[in-house]
Amino acid sequence: MYVNGYEIFPGVDLEGAYLGWVNLAGADLEGANLRYAHLDGANLEGANLRYAHLDGANLAGANLTTAKLNTTSFSGAYLARADFSHTGLDAVDFSDAKLDGATFERAFLPEAILSGASLVGTNFSEANIKEAVLEDMVFTGTNLQGAQLVYCSGFHRNGGFGDGGEFRGANLSRTYVVGMSLVGMDFSGANLQSASFSAVDLLDANFSGANLTKANLAGLDLLSAILDGTNLSGANLAGANLCKASLRGSNCTGSDLRGVVLINASLRGVVGLEEAALTGAIADFTTDWPEKFDPVAAGVIIE
Repeated sequence: MYVNGYEIFPGVDLEGAYLGWVNLAGADLEGANLRYAHLDGANLEGANLRYAHLDGANLAGANLTTAKLNTTSFSGAYLARADFSHTGLDAVDFSDAKLDGATFERAFLPEAILSGASLVGTNFSEANIKEAVLEDMVFTGTNLQGAQLVYCSGFHRNGGFGDGGEFRGANLSRTYVVGMSLVGMDFSGANLQSASFSAVDLLDANFSGANLTKANLAGLDLLSAILDGTNLSGANLAGANLCKASLRGSNCTGSDLRGVVLINASLRGVVGLEEAALTGAIADFTTDWPEKFDPVAAGVIIE
């Protein structure tokens, strides 16, 4: 098979080759050297790129749906607007890649390496991101609706993912997050409606202005978290640690706050607290309540 004068076969050396907008659907390029190749707009649907090296390559707008990409390396590649929908990406290396506007809808990314990748406007809806390395990540404006983030690594205190990582303004509605440390993570303005967090550390996390309607944060450590102006209506925080947390101006209508620890927490200006479940919540004289709210009548234990 020849394309643009290049013979296509497993293990071929096509470093720097010009293959923009060509049709390579179903091509067998297993183990090929495609470093710095020009594959912008190329059709690689169903192509076999297992163990191939595409480091530094240009695949802007390329179609990689259903391609075979086990242990493929895209380190430093330009993948803006590339389509990886419904694709298995086992142990694929996307470190430092440009993935702005790329689509990973319903993709499977076990043990993928995304450290340092740019993900502005990237679509991970319904994707399964399991045991991936996410160091130095910024998910600003990223769509993770319905995605699963399971036992991913690479998180650091006060900056989330590496230096300055964040989920600010991201769409995380119906996302399932389990077994991760998200200490100091910035979720400000994010959509977390019906999201579920399990075995997740959210110490010092910032949820200011976020939508946590019907989210599940039961039993989590939210020590010193910022939830100012957050919509917590219908959210489940039963048994959570909200010691030193700030919930100023948040909406707690219908929230489950049973057994939460509110020592030294600020609830000034919270609305809907009368309609929240607070039985067994623990507070003390340092807890700052909304004006005219009676915590004892609501079932709060004052220590």
